[in-house]
Amino acid sequence: MRLIIVILYFLFVISCGSLFIRRKVKDPFLLFLGSFVVGATIVTTVMHLLSQFRLLTPVNVFLAISLMVIPLILRFNNFVEDIKCLKNAVFQFVSTGFKPKLLMVVIAIVLGIYLMDAWTPPRSGDAMRYHLTQIKDIYWNEGFIFRPYAHYNFPINFSYLVFPVYLICGEMGVQLSVFILLFFAFIILIKACRFYEIKNGLFIILIFLLTPIILQQSTTTATDLVVIVFIYTGFVFLVESKTKDIDVNLFIGSLAVGYAWASKGYSSFFLFWFIYLLWKVSKYAIFSFIKKSSVFLLIIVLSSSIYYLRNYLNTDNPVWPGMVNLFPSSNELLNDLATKFISDVSGTMSFATYLTAIKNIFKEPECLFFIWFIGILGLFVRKKGYIGEGIGSLLFLVLWGFLDPVMHTRLTIFILLPFIWLAVLALEEFFAKKSKLKFGLASLFGIYLLYGIVIMGWYSYDFAKYHITKDLKFHHRATFYYDEYDWINKNLPHDSKLAIYVSCQQTFYLDRKYINIDPTLSAYLDWKKMKTVDDFYEFLCKNNIDYLFVDIGEVSSNGDASNIINSVENDLRFKVILNRTIEKWDSRILRKYSIADVKLIQVLKS
Repeated sequence: MRLIIVILYFLFVISCGSLFIRRKVKDPFLLFLGSFVVGATIVTTVMHLLSQFRLLTPVNVFLAISLMVIPLILRFNNFVEDIKCLKNAVFQFVSTGFKPKLLMVVIAIVLGIYLMDAWTPPRSGDAMRYHLTQIKDIYWNEGFIFRPYAHYNFPINFSYLVFPVYLICGEMGVQLSVFILLFFAFIILIKACRFYEIKNGLFIILIFLLTPIILQQSTTTATDLVVIVFIYTGFVFLVESKTKDIDVNLFIGSLAVGYAWASKGYSSFFLFWFIYLLWKVSKYAIFSFIKKSSVFLLIIVLSSSIYYLRNYLNTDNPVWPGMVNLFPSSNELLNDLATKFISDVSGTMSFATYLTAIKNIFKEPECLFFIWFIGILGLFVRKKGYIGEGIGSLLFLVLWGFLDPVMHTRLTIFILLPFIWLAVLALEEFFAKKSKLKFGLASLFGIYLLYGIVIMGWYSYDFAKYHITKDLKFHHRATFYYDEYDWINKNLPHDSKLAIYVSCQQTFYLDRKYINIDPTLSAYLDWKKMKTVDDFYEFLCKNNIDYLFVDIGEVSSNGDASNIINSVENDLRFKVILNRTIEKWDSRILRKYSIADVKLIQVLKS
């Protein structure tokens, strides 16, 4: 039932956009993608406005959706016709190429496994930390409220888009929404195949699906797949833009890029690639390029600036916790947190950092490195060449390395699409020429697919076991503090308020009010001012804190906090009511875990 509701919701979003562009966009693939972009922008804007005025209640959301449904009912026949056109175009596409029926069966099986993984209670770190936790916080408070937590101040377009789904289907509905985005990625790949004259489009889709990082990011609540969909939707529209005119393709493409900017900050690393594309689309005509670039920049700024303005009003920094040196806050605690956070997450620019980052990209199980080398061949195998895609990926890598030296492996997902279709271009070209390299290339692709299948099976084992046994305890053994939060939810009074110091701020399954006092992720408490237990006790009483929940290992890394917390146990104003040794999973794929001690401590009020 949840899946049906999610599908219907996304059809609703698409139909909202279709009302505005169906007469101006004739290509069924572009119409589908463009309608989603426009519809997502409309729905997200409505949710955001309700949130700003603290009116984001179930009743108001239902009323807003109902009002938007009325014009859709009046034009329902038109929308059905658009879906039929898309269906016919897709069927025409999938009937060509290498063994289409076999590939369709394999793709269907893989998607079934993906759906199984997504249709389970969420447990990923970022979901527990902020993706779902923030949606839950918005729901509890009927809108966004500023919290001095690093992750809470990232762009959250997608959270607002799926908020109605969360109200009906809960957290699993949000996870299924990310899974649905795979089908938008397929449409982009199909469009790319037509643009690049690639014959084996289904093969591209299979390679995409069996890349482990896609499995990982499409079955959780992560926003990386969101960025892919909107960034590359922007790409396919911009390359279709007319040379001299300001047209609907330019508008929709710019809107898509703006939506990506308001969903994840890393998407801004593609800016110079899009500027290059506009230069290319303008046929290198200066006046046309200036016009297109001006419209493009204006739209993406207008469509994404609300989040950066919010950050500026709350922290004096539009991109907080980033660029703290350029935009220092008047609040020193916010500055200190941002400096430490960026240092921990992104690292510092040095040869050693870059060397480690490159090594990780080569060795981590999320993605096989040789797809990048084969993809480079695709830049040169066709007469017309596709150097723009190579430039785009290079510009992204340069900015990524400059601004985020650690270069987290999972972010290679952002440049995966062009490298896959360029790699298949190379494969097709070498096979057509009967090149001696074709056997080697085919073998590499075979290894790539086999590797993806093995990782998928290994990764999906836990999810399959959950569906068979319904054993939540087993499923959540990789969810930080799940059992402890369950105990708290069942045993502590509903009006209890906690102070939390845990690993990575993972608190989604905690159903009590709390503040985060971990200085690596929160600026709520200045530990340097906590000289004694008395100071700490006074702070807790002032903020109406009833309990402390602490991970002793995490606390021990902070000298100021460690001294205070260790002293608390011997103070008569505090009482330890829960003391456990737990396993924390460091890697679900590699099955690595570490041991941690956690304590729940009651604050005894006089």
